[in-house]
Amino acid sequence: MKKMLVTMLVVILTSVGLHTGSVSNVEAAENDWVNGFPPYSEIVNTDSILSELTEEEYHEAVRNAIPIESLMVEPTETQPEGNIKPMANMSWAFDNLQPPGPSGGAHFSGEFTSSATKFKITVVQWATNSNKAPSVNYTLVNRDYFGTPALIYGRFTHTNETKEIWNVPPGTYQVMVTNLNDFPISGNGYIDAIF
Repeated sequence: MKKMLVTMLVVILTSVGLHTGSVSNVEAAENDWVNGFPPYSEIVNTDSILSELTEEEYHEAVRNAIPIESLMVEPTETQPEGNIKPMANMSWAFDNLQPPGPSGGAHFSGEFTSSATKFKITVVQWATNSNKAPSVNYTLVNRDYFGTPALIYGRFTHTNETKEIWNVPPGTYQVMVTNLNDFPISGNGYIDAIF
């Protein structure tokens, strides 16, 4: 019995160790990403409204990321790959977004201004060169507001995935798309106000 318990413990520790090892490799590749947000060095030279923040302001905003309520909605509507172009507050597309690190990891939509407090975000996403199912964070941000990243996992090409974001203060925003994988991803999406 004791031998069996020791064997089970070794198996559990090994499996946890393997999982932890794979996470630590991803974390190392993410180059100090914190809570799904890229390091300041990757923000400062972007066309993002966040690039206007000082390093101290950026780190303070990340530490104070506001939890947002989100509601997972089942995939809907058939969409041709790479072809979401509805009327929306803002739409975006990215191709071959690299894994986290000095050469990539984050993509920003254009800016939009809204007084709505509730939004629906709809995305299509896929691994650029494989059938892998990517993990992607979508975060509503501005200089004064960082929502908690909304993780969407899966390969959505001919279907899309939708989430709702609630309790957003009025303002000018961008959607920050972050690649959490060790492979490049592509995709597109849009965000709509819900009144």
